[in-house]
Amino acid sequence: MEQKLHLFDSLEEFIEWYNYMKPHVSLNFDELETPYRAFLRKLPAERVLNYGRWLFE
Repeated sequence: MEQKLHLFDSLEEFIEWYNYMKPHVSLNFDELETPYRAFLRKLPAERVLNYGRWLFE
């Protein structure tokens, strides 16, 4: 974080990039998986649908 934070206008912007846009080697890197995508992948299918509805309401 200390190495990248200066590239962003705010901590919130950095966190969004880190969780939603930056692929992580420790996850499914072949699919360029982000922490958010890994979170959704690990949820049961019915929870993903409900979670998605909640996000867009």
